[in-house]
Amino acid sequence: MAAAILTAAFGGAACGGGGSTPVAPSTPHPSPVARLARGPYLQSAPEGSVTVAWYQDVAVGSRVDWRLEGGVWQQAPSTGGASLRYEAVLSGLQAQSRYSYRVVGGTGGPMPDTAGRTEFSFRTPRADTFKMVVMGDTGSGEPRQYDVAARLATEDPPPDWVLIVGDLIYPHGEDAGYDPQFFAPYRALLSTVPFYAALGNHDCETSSGGPFLAVFTLPCNCPSSLAPETAYWIDRAGVLTIVHNTNLPPATLRDVALPWHTTVARRAAAFRIAVLHHPPFASGPNSQAPPTATIRSLFPPALSASGTDLVLSGHEHFYERTRPIGGVVYVTTGNGGYDLYPRETVNAFTAAFDNTVYGYTVVEVQGRQLTLRHTATDGRTVDSFVLSKPLAASDPVEVLAARAPGEAPRVRASFHVERARRAEAVTLRLLGEGPLAARLNGTPIAWAEGSSENGDFAAFDVDPGRLASGRNLLELESRVAPGRAMRAPVAEVVVLERTTP
Repeated sequence: MAAAILTAAFGGAACGGGGSTPVAPSTPHPSPVARLARGPYLQSAPEGSVTVAWYQDVAVGSRVDWRLEGGVWQQAPSTGGASLRYEAVLSGLQAQSRYSYRVVGGTGGPMPDTAGRTEFSFRTPRADTFKMVVMGDTGSGEPRQYDVAARLATEDPPPDWVLIVGDLIYPHGEDAGYDPQFFAPYRALLSTVPFYAALGNHDCETSSGGPFLAVFTLPCNCPSSLAPETAYWIDRAGVLTIVHNTNLPPATLRDVALPWHTTVARRAAAFRIAVLHHPPFASGPNSQAPPTATIRSLFPPALSASGTDLVLSGHEHFYERTRPIGGVVYVTTGNGGYDLYPRETVNAFTAAFDNTVYGYTVVEVQGRQLTLRHTATDGRTVDSFVLSKPLAASDPVEVLAARAPGEAPRVRASFHVERARRAEAVTLRLLGEGPLAARLNGTPIAWAEGSSENGDFAAFDVDPGRLASGRNLLELESRVAPGRAMRAPVAEVVVLERTTP
């Protein structure tokens, strides 16, 4: 059952612990007393399952005992053993339910963690909603990192998972840094919430990210030409999250990573989110340093054409949000614990900026509404906004009768906007086989040149003043040779409403 769930949610199984080999549980006599050296910590969590990972201080067979709250204990055997790292998959989990678990070593009882705890618990998320906490450049081991973790622990409901957008371990991503900069600061969270991560430039400096890949169990669904778990995608509750490794050479990004992104992004989704350690658009000291120029030249066109809604990055140690650029909102959330960076430039694309506090970013999705909130360690909301899709690409459109023989297709679609006056930005995405003209409430708003036969979107900024509160009417007309057989064009409207007080 676990394999089926993994395939459905991720398009491939989780890899785990840098490719360690299975070790059959054993019951030596007498059994040495084992303790947990790291963890337990929750990892790759497709809907209906979760991976429990841990490190032991001695090599003895182990397992995870687990149960639904108030239910009967079950056993999940462990695999692994390389570098004393083990893991077990708990499958068949019910949504929105509390589970207890403990790690049992050898013939003894539950193994205590470094804080003396022997029993742990987690709650599975709702099936119809999505909540993710994102933060970057976390690895300091300083009190400020603990402050971020403490504030995160107050999130109610807790996130489905935490995703660190790179630079977990300073200075060089070495294994010795994981105890003071990862396992210790997040100890209370790791046993209750799954953690994912993207490779940052510092994380790659030791053995090309070897310690990172040994610690994490991440989905195995990147291109075969890339190292497993260095890039991956997650599909849950209508949200498609695509995690990239932006430390790759430019040719690999261009020829492998971006075509892969485009293919994955064609999956049906209410929202598409990309994760890049290096931000294409930011105002810090790295904005003019390599590889920023390469990232800026390669990624934005592909992200816009694939209908990506949101990009989450780190690398610059502050919080920054852009206005939609090619229909994409870029958020830098790099104030997770390491030293804050100065603002080097003032850019017209910036909609919100703060480099005075540490914090994290929350992304929540329910139906056609995505809410983003950046929270400081003192509980203050630094920035927040809502992305909504009153018209989605999957919505049916009305194909109008031809006004003349052989006329190219004309379509129209109506959609409802609750608070048009509060819209800060509006994006129109068009997909069709030829040049398209678009009118909103009778006013021309866009002209898509060329052809989109390859399935790429063309994105346009729309004056928010063109929206009406209540019903709106979008009309599309194909400007091609009369009589040409064509499919009806597709349109999507995305409204950004800033909600920060």
